[in-house]
Amino acid sequence: GREPGSPRERCVMPCLPSPRRWLPAAAIVALSIGAVAGGDGCRLASLHLRFKSSPVDLSPAFAPDRFNYSATLDWSMESFSVDAAAASGCMTDKVPFRAIAVPEGESYGVEIFAKAPTASAGQPYAISVRRLKGTETVLKRLRVMGAALEPGFNPLQRLYQATLPVGVDFIKVGYVLQDAGQQIRIVATAQGAAASSTTLPA
Repeated sequence: GREPGSPRERCVMPCLPSPRRWLPAAAIVALSIGAVAGGDGCRLASLHLRFKSSPVDLSPAFAPDRFNYSATLDWSMESFSVDAAAASGCMTDKVPFRAIAVPEGESYGVEIFAKAPTASAGQPYAISVRRLKGTETVLKRLRVMGAALEPGFNPLQRLYQATLPVGVDFIKVGYVLQDAGQQIRIVATAQGAAASSTTLPA
C-alpha cells in the first residue's frame, strides 16, 4: 500500500500495480482470513433418525460441528430413516430418500454431506446404526431411589448391593431398558432367618 498526503507517495510495503485501490496492511490481512474461514464451510442445521414416526437417539447428541454419530435400533425396529437440513446457503447431499433396512444384530453405515450448491464436495457426517438381536438381557440404566449402588452401575454387572436409610420401608427401583421389547421381572427376597420371596410385576 502507499501512504497518500505528500507530493511523493512512498511504499511502506510491496506496492501493488496501479490502478487498484490501496488498503492498509491490517485490512488486507482481515480480508484474507475471512476468505479462508468462509470457504465452503457448510454444516448441517439439523439431523434426526427415526423408525417410521418413532425417534431414534443419536450418540452424541447432534451439533453442527460434530461429524461422527452412532445409534441403536430396538429389535422391533426393522429400518431407519434419516432427516437432515442444511444451514442457510447450503444444501444436503447423499441423504437416503427411503427407509434403510437393517437385519437383526447387524450394523449399517451412512455418510451424508452438507455443501455449497456449486461445490462438488462438502462436509461429511458419518452415522453408524446397529440393530439389537432381540436376545439382549442388559439394562441401560439402573438405580435404587435413596441409595447408592455398590459397585456403581455397569450394564454388564449383574449383582449389586444398596443400603437404604433408616425409616425407609419401600424399595423404589428405576431402570431404562436397552430394548423397548424387553420384559422385566422383579423378585423381592426378605433377608434373615424367616426369609421369603415375592415376585412383583414390572
